Amino acid sequence: MDNKFFTPTIPRSDFLLAPLAEKDAELIHKNWIYNFAEDVESIRKNIESLPSMAAYDKMLSSEQDNKNNNMESFTDKPISWALTRPYGEVGFNFTFPEYRCKGLSGAVTKELVKKLIEDGITPFVNIAGKNPASVKAMENIGFRKYSSIGYQIYWVPGMQLSEF
Repeated sequence: MDNKFFTPTIPRSDFLLAPLAEKDAELIHKNWIYNFAEDVESIRKNIESLPSMAAYDKMLSSEQDNKNNNMESFTDKPISWALTRPYGEVGFNFTFPEYRCKGLSGAVTKELVKKLIEDGITPFVNIAGKNPASVKAMENIGFRKYSSIGYQIYWVPGMQLSEF
């Protein structure tokens, strides 16, 4: 595996990577294509107890002026995110359409995978067979196909934190 991992196409200074907050559970549930499979409370518990990562957009100058402080320069609404399930699966990945194709999903997932490896958790992803955009995004950050039974399982072979 080469170590040329995907780099976001928007400048890092234009977004902030940080863990999700419990208040984000409803937003995640609302935008998750498989939201029939889990309720808001289970997503909230995942956020509370397991590693997560999100990208937050830079606030417009007018928004900063309205907030009346210079401490925060990023919105509190995530624009791209990924969560962890109790057994190490990285999932719930989502990026709002206006932010897609800029590398945010890859940046968010890569940062989350780093955290999981640091914590001694083996990260993997399940990808629906007919989701080529997700397959490409995960392969670009180092995941490789492991098996395929209705959906595809990808993991990072010989993962070392230094590679991320």
